[in-house]
Amino acid sequence: MVYLTVFYEPSNAHGFPGKTEYEKMSAFEESDIPLIADISDSFHVASVVQNGVMDFLFYISDS
Repeated sequence: MVYLTVFYEPSNAHGFPGKTEYEKMSAFEESDIPLIADISDSFHVASVVQNGVMDFLFYISDS
């Protein structure tokens, strides 16, 4: 498993990003994550948002 981690400034007490940050991360996830998965021959299996951190998780057979 490989993690790609993005840090952001939480916008509320629950640790979630504000609207602008979320839109940027969503655009990155839609356009760039598939390219990263394709280039690295991996599978994007999850995105986790919590407390100022967004992790993109990939399964990869050859590290």
